[in-house]
Order: sequence, then structure tokens, then C-alpha cells
Amino acid sequence: MALRRTRTSEQERTARGSWHLDGAQGSFWSGILLAAAVFTIIDETILHLLLHWHHFYDRASPGFALTSDGIFQAVGVISLVASAYLVADLRRRAVWRPIWLATGLAFGLGIIGLIDEVVVHKILNWHQIHYGAEVWKYDIGAGLCIVTALLAGAALLRIARRGGEDLRIGKSQVLSESERPDDTDRNADG
Repeated sequence: MALRRTRTSEQERTARGSWHLDGAQGSFWSGILLAAAVFTIIDETILHLLLHWHHFYDRASPGFALTSDGIFQAVGVISLVASAYLVADLRRRAVWRPIWLATGLAFGLGIIGLIDEVVVHKILNWHQIHYGAEVWKYDIGAGLCIVTALLAGAALLRIARRGGEDLRIGKSQVLSESERPDDTDRNADG
């Protein structure tokens, strides 16, 4: 009998963290959008504006380079707004899964970083992280960040598929209608 209960609770725990649970996919994709926003805003603010290392597209006139930076920044802002909208909707419906959002954020940062490093920097050659004789140092730093993000995403995915119990997150903090405090007590006192 005890063995049967253990199997059932293990199945229930796995089902709670599965990809098909209400809100899991939306939370994951809101994390991907948040990753796009974080990546573009940090890259644009630090590398483009503060350090002046490069523009999004360096192979044209300065005017076009600035225009490409503006479009890049706009994509980041749109991604941030879309992610916030998705999270707000998921919280309103009480199905927000923070562990899935964190998983999407980590995987998104890793995948977007990989695309930026391999496709944009090496294949299309739109720009380098920093120009100079020792670009390889910057490439190694970026590669380490990418690997770290992907490993964090893999670890979070494992936790999320188990229901998020390892981090004590994974359930929405939004109260349902039946759990909300009754306002009649406050109105009677006032």
C-alpha cells in the first residue's frame, strides 16, 4: 500500500510541473520574451551607448548604424511589454508559474546569446563585441556567459518538470475569488 502511494504522489508531482499544466507554456514564453528584453537592453545600454564598442550593424554609414541601434532597442522594449502583459494575464487567471518563467529566461538568454555570438558576429559579421587585436578574449567571455545561461536553463527545466518543489515556487501567488478576504468586515468598521 505504501509503495502505491509513493508512485501516485510521484506521478502527481511530475504532472504538476509538466509542460501541459495550465500556465506553464505561457510562463515559459513570457520568460523567453523577458530574455530578449534583458539581452537587448543590456547590450544596447552597456556595449553600444556607454562603452561605444559597436553598433548593432557596423557595416554601413553612422546614420544607418544608429538606426539599427534604435530598431534593436525598440525590439527590446516591445519584448519587455509583451512579457509583462503575458505575466499579468497569467497572474489574473491564477496560473502563473514562476519556475517556468525563470526557465524561459535562462534558456532565452543562452539561445539569444548563442545566435548573437555565432550568427551575428561570426557568420553575418555585422559587428564584433569589441574591435581590436584580441577579440578572442571577448568571445570566450561571451561563450562562458552563454554556457552558464544554458546550464542554468537545463537545471531549472529539471526543477520545473518536477513541479518546482525544490525551490518552493511554481504556483501563482494570486488569490482566487474564494480565497480573497471579505471586504464587508472593513466596511462595517469604517
